[in-house]
Amino acid sequence: MQLSDDRPGPSSSRALAASHEPSWEDLERTGILGPGTTLTGRLSFSGRVRIEGVVEGDVLGGELLIVAGTAVVRGSLRARTVVVLGGTVEGDIRADVAIELRVPAIVTGDLEAPQIFLDRGVQFVGRCQMHPLPDE
Repeated sequence: MQLSDDRPGPSSSRALAASHEPSWEDLERTGILGPGTTLTGRLSFSGRVRIEGVVEGDVLGGELLIVAGTAVVRGSLRARTVVVLGGTVEGDIRADVAIELRVPAIVTGDLEAPQIFLDRGVQFVGRCQMHPLPDE
């Protein structure tokens, strides 16, 4: 697990974004669940999705999953890369490549991915396991 802050340098979470080709910040989104939107049930997707609303259920699949703003997710998350920029996640997060938790994220659940990055100040309760995930 790598803890980082906003200072530039190799341990900064900004260094993670610079190390991925292409950066998740540069990718076009496939879909968005905007603020004020509530989804109950399982959300399956391919491509890139940003959640800013409320999800009561599991979110599965895709290249990139971003949880941001005032999002509230009560369920497990699974994608190649998961980035929690803000909001609240109550559930386990599994990623094939990496998980990023950035301030002001609040996460309660276990993290499992080959790479895990936490900004200083993120609220996190759970376990971290860093290893390649088996194919499912």
